[in-house]
Amino acid sequence: MIQFQIITGCDANNGFYGHGKSSIYEKIEKVPQLRNLIKNVGGELPLSDNTRKLMKAFVIEAIYGDSKHLIPGEARAAKWRSLKKKSTLRLCPDDDTLDHYCERVNFLSHIQLHPEIYNHPSPIGNGWMLVDGYCRPIRNKLSALPSN
Repeated sequence: MIQFQIITGCDANNGFYGHGKSSIYEKIEKVPQLRNLIKNVGGELPLSDNTRKLMKAFVIEAIYGDSKHLIPGEARAAKWRSLKKKSTLRLCPDDDTLDHYCERVNFLSHIQLHPEIYNHPSPIGNGWMLVDGYCRPIRNKLSALPSN
């Protein structure tokens, strides 16, 4: 499944630290409802709010194994509290970071699912931005710390 390949990391998009494709695939093989969360990814541009919500639920549940929380911030906080050795490497991304990640996954999936389109839309505004003439992924737009 193209969406699975791209959302778990590919040449054009990052993956999630410490979460390999095979372990995630085993989870979605056992729980078909997880596959349904990403079936509409890449179907349309721009990314719809509903598809974004389902993608975030997939990341939280299938990749980070949290079926109790639907909001990235809540899943992130719960994971942090459960860690014995505190490390930010294995935390779920925050909401802002995950938004841009979902845009990139949707854009890449759209291109792969629609090979008949010869003039693909620009990646700018679909999870990437132009920096000094180079197309760079948007990691986040919000500050990591509050301004106060």
